Amino acid sequence: MAGSGADGGSKNGKAKPGDKTGEAGPGDSNGKAGRISRGGKTGRSGKDGKAGRSGKAGKDGASSGSGKNGGLKRPLYEKELFRLQAELVKLQEWVRAERARIVVVFEGRDAAGKGSTIKRVTQFLNPRIAQIVALPAPTEREQTEWYFQRYIRHLPAGGHIVLFDRSWYNRAGVERVMGFCTKEEYGRFLHQCPLFERMLVEDGILLRKYWFSVSDEEQQPTPAARTRCSCTPTSPRRHGTSWRATTSAARGST
Repeated sequence: MAGSGADGGSKNGKAKPGDKTGEAGPGDSNGKAGRISRGGKTGRSGKDGKAGRSGKAGKDGASSGSGKNGGLKRPLYEKELFRLQAELVKLQEWVRAERARIVVVFEGRDAAGKGSTIKRVTQFLNPRIAQIVALPAPTEREQTEWYFQRYIRHLPAGGHIVLFDRSWYNRAGVERVMGFCTKEEYGRFLHQCPLFERMLVEDGILLRKYWFSVSDEEQQPTPAARTRCSCTPTSPRRHGTSWRATTSAARGST
């Protein structure tokens, strides 16, 4: 470990083995980042966890580019976001020129940031090339069709990108929990889903899947602060019942 304080190095000025790493030592009272230890010089860093010149994190492990709760500071976030969005525009041009097909599946817990991420991804993309698909509750006719059929209608042609805001994985999540499907249908989905996705990939579609998660503490206040539309069956444990959209306004809340 790097030396700290007055005894950070040896008396003859040679660096101890730990000094070569340039790691920051304990912080001083004023909270300022110190210099890396070299040849007996002190290697102090502040109590607030800011890194020294070596760029390594201090006591709290937060780098100089970190913001609140360990996230990126706003200026750095916006700069990196703009850079990545420029790369997405390049990807779009490649898809158009090569007549490629891309399917991106966005799944996750409610209030995990899925919708805002899709918004950032498509912000500078051409809506004629990159399309967002967010299917509503299935109709009575769709409930009698092959489960994957309603999603196949929205698969991209050459030179297009389709982003699914929720997808066929609803059957493994919401539908199973809320009783929208039978145990047999759920088991059939688990068997057919890998085969279905394998056919997509074998046909040349570039399939990417992302799962968004959020802690219970972060998730709890968000639905209460907004008007949510949740699809619930009229009889929760009966398969084949109709779906209805219920909002907080419909429940009599303000």
